Amino acid sequence: MHKLRNLVSTLLLALLCTAASADSRPEHIPENYPASGTLLEIDHYTGRLNISDRIFHTNNDTAIHSRYRANESIIVLQAGNKVGFDYITEPSGTKRLTTVWQLPDDHTLTNPGFRTPIRVR
Repeated sequence: MHKLRNLVSTLLLALLCTAASADSRPEHIPENYPASGTLLEIDHYTGRLNISDRIFHTNNDTAIHSRYRANESIIVLQAGNKVGFDYITEPSGTKRLTTVWQLPDDHTLTNPGFRTPIRVR
């Protein structure tokens, strides 16, 4: 009986650990975001990012959240990262990122593609 109870306890613990690791999304990364894609190129100096073949720019107001912490430097972003993001289109037509979330490698993109951008007047 004691061995059976230990076996059941071990199986339950293994099941709980598996369920906890199924979603590797950290708390500071929302479950949904306005747009998402793969970061193909990044120029850390100019803040120019190519996300799924579309060009975006950052500035000092862009909030960047790594897969580990909120409010990081742009330097944490690397080509090949999956990202969730939000952006505005400035009067000049420049697409400026307002928020970028670096997603875990195994994260499934919940909103792949792009939304209709907000225009700043």
